Amino acid sequence: MTALKNRNLKDVLHYLETEDTDAYKFLTDLNLESYSIVEEIEVYGSAMKYVVQLDITGSGSDLFPVGKSMWEVGVEEPEAGNGGITLFKPVTNKINRIKYDKQSKDIDFCADFFELLEPYVISASDLNKMVPDIKDAEPYNDFCESLIIFLRRYGLPEENTPADSVMAEAKRVLGITEIDLKKYSYYIESEGTVSTWSTAGISYFGSVVSREYDPQTRQSTIMLDYYSDSAHLLKGKTVKFIVKENEDKSFTMLSTEILYDSGVDLPYYVY
Repeated sequence: MTALKNRNLKDVLHYLETEDTDAYKFLTDLNLESYSIVEEIEVYGSAMKYVVQLDITGSGSDLFPVGKSMWEVGVEEPEAGNGGITLFKPVTNKINRIKYDKQSKDIDFCADFFELLEPYVISASDLNKMVPDIKDAEPYNDFCESLIIFLRRYGLPEENTPADSVMAEAKRVLGITEIDLKKYSYYIESEGTVSTWSTAGISYFGSVVSREYDPQTRQSTIMLDYYSDSAHLLKGKTVKFIVKENEDKSFTMLSTEILYDSGVDLPYYVY
């Protein structure tokens, strides 16, 4: 709050875990006359939640209306994994954060898909359009790597994964058929298997906008917001997913659609 009051953009961006100065330059026009902590709540361990009253006398953004308003601020210590400001919103706004609140399995499926394949997610009902050109070795390898890690969360063996199994699962889960794992750097020709150099997970700062389920078609329409900062303050991207639940309770991604894209890079943390 002190950094915000002093219009110290460098420190504010540090606490928000973002580096995009241009996207947050509007904060330098914010005149925070004063603030006071109304309530302090220990959430768990090193995580705290505060209710803070802001007295704003000048603002160039609708995010921060002039006058007195109540805000909720979530804070975690760095040793908690993603230390810093984890939430900064008006108390009247409801945010269903993907990683902090329990979600349905189809929402988790969409979130895993986005977090592992975010650079390739486009508006498409044919997800083969996500696959980079095989002639571009680096993005193609990165895509295959992320695809394998994603599919391992939904049934593939963790080690010595047969290339044929990857391709079969890619078709079943995503409808992707246009991949050739023999061109993947970690294809082991003598065994017909693939490996990955990383098993790390990536997490973005996202929230659930809506979920609509049709029991007749067993399809879910899910909208997720992703933010340009750890505080879930400035929206960076909105994505709509259509997912089908199969008879065996597994899921198939039918389509993705980018509804909004600010153009700002989305921050993430590795776990």
